[in-house]
Amino acid sequence: MPRLRTCLILPLRDDRVLLGHKLRGFGAGKITGIGGKVEPGESLVRAAVRELEEEAGLSADPADADLAAYLDFRFPHRPEWDMVSHVFVVRRWTGQVRGCDEIRPEWFPVQAPPFSQMWDENRVWLPHVLRGERVHLAATYGADNDHLTAVNLQVVQEVDATM
Repeated sequence: MPRLRTCLILPLRDDRVLLGHKLRGFGAGKITGIGGKVEPGESLVRAAVRELEEEAGLSADPADADLAAYLDFRFPHRPEWDMVSHVFVVRRWTGQVRGCDEIRPEWFPVQAPPFSQMWDENRVWLPHVLRGERVHLAATYGADNDHLTAVNLQVVQEVDATM
């Protein structure tokens, strides 16, 4: 079964990052990055900026989105949840932040993301990305589908968009 391809986009302003309270769907109840599924035929960066507009009301030029991370998630006890995600950072956009029925965006301090309310692997990769580093991450979740049983993080010079 092919794994789901998703993307996240992290708007950064001053010393804050825009994340969202997931209201429904996969990850409901958690705080996540803005993002979602990559549609067939859609490029990763186009998917990221589309999701930013749909979920947070912000419009960004794809040229302003910096590819910062490749995340490979495995859920052995729920293999239908297995996915890969590419993470972009954007520092320029237009519009005003607004939510939708799926997510309620909120600005958080870059130095203090709400890790206790996020997926477990965020505490591993997100600080690197918020410092301007690029990473590849492989994360495996345990039987509870909430806590990591294995993780491998590599800081890289460039993220591979073809993975």
